[in-house]
Parts: sequence; C-alpha cells; structure tokens
Amino acid sequence: MRRQAGFVLLPVVLAMSLLAVLAYMSNRSSGLSAALQDSEKAADRAYYAAEAGLQMLNAKIQALGCGASYPTAAAPVSNTTFGNAAYSAYSTAATGNVLTLVSTGTYQGRSITLTRNNVYVYPLTTLTYTLQPNGTAGIDTYIEVKKTANHGDEDKIKLKNSERFGLIKFDLSAFPVGSLVDQASLRLRVNSPEFGQLYGYRMLSSWSEGNGSSGVNWTTRDGSTAWTSAGGDYHPVSFASAEVDFFLYGYSVYWDIGPMMKYWVSGRYPNYGMRIEPSLFSSAEIVSSDDSSAGDRPRLQVIYYPPCGVTGPHD
Repeated sequence: MRRQAGFVLLPVVLAMSLLAVLAYMSNRSSGLSAALQDSEKAADRAYYAAEAGLQMLNAKIQALGCGASYPTAAAPVSNTTFGNAAYSAYSTAATGNVLTLVSTGTYQGRSITLTRNNVYVYPLTTLTYTLQPNGTAGIDTYIEVKKTANHGDEDKIKLKNSERFGLIKFDLSAFPVGSLVDQASLRLRVNSPEFGQLYGYRMLSSWSEGNGSSGVNWTTRDGSTAWTSAGGDYHPVSFASAEVDFFLYGYSVYWDIGPMMKYWVSGRYPNYGMRIEPSLFSSAEIVSSDDSSAGDRPRLQVIYYPPCGVTGPHD
C-alpha cells in the first residue's frame, strides 16, 4: 500500500515541482521584461534630451548669425534639469558657415550621442527675390483631357472644370545650395467672369513646355514619353489653393506656397512644378509667361536666407 501510494504521489510531486519552476521562470521573465522596458524608456528619454540639445544649440548659433564664435566642447550649451534628463551640446568648430553639431543626452544612467553634419549658418536678415519670367524663360502651359495638342506657346493658360488643367514651373537654380526659404507668394492674373477655386498639386515627373508642335500634352510629358497616368503624374493632395474673386482682388490671386518652396529649394522634393486644377469654373484663363503684358505674367516672390558667406539673388 505504501509503495503504491508513493507511486501515486510521485507524479503529483513532479507536477508541483514543474509548476514551481514554471512560475519562477515566468516571474523571472516578467522581471527581465520590465527591466528591459525600463531600459528602453531610459534610452528613449536620453535620445529626446540629445535631440533637444541639438535644437537648442542650433537656435543659439542662428541667433548669433554670421562671423560669431559658436559654443564648442569647452563651453557647451547644456541643461541638467531637462525634466529628469540632461543634455550637453556643442559645435566641433567655433567659426564657419557649415558646422557639425554634437549633443549627448543622459537619463538614469543611459547616454545617447547624436551628430548633425552640414548644418548651415544664416545671416540675421532675409533677401527678397522676385521671378517673373518672359516667354523665353517661363515654363507654363495647359493640357486637355484625351487630347494630344500642345499649348506651350500660348499667351493664356486655359482652364475648365474636369477638362483643362494648367502646368507651371519656375527655375529655382539661382538659389544657392543651403538656402532657407522664409516665405513665398505666387501671384497669378486670372481672367474669368465667375467665382471659383484653384488648387495646386506637386508634379512628380519632369515635363517640357513645348512650342505648340511638340511638348507636354494629356498623354505624354514631352511629346513622346508617356505619363505614368494620363493627365500628368502629380501628388493627389493639394498643397495650396486660392479663391478667384475678381470683385475683391481685381482678377489677381495670391497663393502662399512657402512650405512647398522650402522643399523645392532644399532639394527634399525635385522641382517639377505644379498642376493647377480649377473648381466651379466653366471657363477661366491665367495670363501666361508668353503674354505681351509683362506685369501680368506669373510672378513668384521669395523671401529667404542664403547661407553665410554666399551671395544670393535679390531684387
């Protein structure tokens, strides 16, 4: 009987031991997981502190402007009470127009160091540059649904709901590398007896204006190379819009395109210009760069900072 009871109890003891081992391992795993999560959180906080150090250092450098002495490792920009974290940031050179910035963030024993290369320094004042090209330098036209005709040499950009769409691009190559756009305004002279809305979309492919016999149309972007999608390759989200109200604006509309200009000038997006889509118009015209009236042609005004030590174009 005792021998039989021992055989009966043995599996129970083994099962209880196994449960105890599993419970221990589970608790240990939970403890390790919690410790790992705490470590990751500490690393994240250290990273955010280092990023804040870079931002504060750059703000201080830009406030000093060109030709100043910038904070170096000997006298860094630091904060030991950034929440419960801390950062220390400095420039690897005390002078110059293009700098390398280094920032170290710390939190609960974790340390993260970030480096930013090719950080431009800018003057304290802006430049204003206005582009209003003529028919030779201007790049603008329109395309018509399912038609292969090119309108690159016409003096009007003709628009019509769901049928005719404008294309316009400005040559931005005069802006020095590293230029920082502050503001940008596009003025278009619109002829229309109606109220309506114009929307701007960023083009995703290059295209050629053409001269009436060759160039962009509904199916191709240069007279021979097909668009990815008929009607032009463009981003589906409008980046700018303007209301046409000739009673208030005298047929001129002004678009704030500063954010997109920053991307174009910085090179984040290639400058393929914009598509202009009308809404509510049965018919409208924008004066093009080929028009004989120079003051009515499309005009782009840009307020920007050139990098220190660089001469940028200006009015």
